[in-house]
Amino acid sequence: MAGPPSSMTWADLFARAADYDVDEETVADALQEHRDA
Repeated sequence: MAGPPSSMTWADLFARAADYDVDEETVADALQEHRDA
């Protein structure tokens, strides 16, 4: 499974998701869609 850009960690992404009031599953789904695009 591919990770996020090297400049960001999964924790960074999930922390940012919390800032935008979305849950981790939503973030994971968005990341998967981005990889599949």
